[in-house]
Amino acid sequence: MDEEIELKLAVAPEHVERFRRHPILRALKERPASIARLVSTYYDTPRFELRHKAVALRVRKIGHARVQTIKRQPGAGKSRIARQEWERSIKGDQPDLSALEDPELRRLISPHTAKGSSRPSSSPT
Repeated sequence: MDEEIELKLAVAPEHVERFRRHPILRALKERPASIARLVSTYYDTPRFELRHKAVALRVRKIGHARVQTIKRQPGAGKSRIARQEWERSIKGDQPDLSALEDPELRRLISPHTAKGSSRPSSSPT
């Protein structure tokens, strides 16, 4: 399990040009950009049971590869910007929980993904 830290940045319109000239951003512009087509599909039950448990289940297509990601909000007392994240390569386009080793996470997700009850969600977590 890894931990994802999500930072969001807001810049007032009058400071955008100054922000663009910052040395850190200018250094990033000097590297060649990489372009990749990513297709992300989030899965949940029709009643969004995973979402209500603060769990996201995603399969992402990156070229011919498929990466399954499970994200979970941290427990009480943990930072709100950090969340637990499990990622692994899978073969198909559907979630595959066969190698999910974390017993607590398996208890959270398995009842909601059994027998095809999870499906692409129109509202990602």
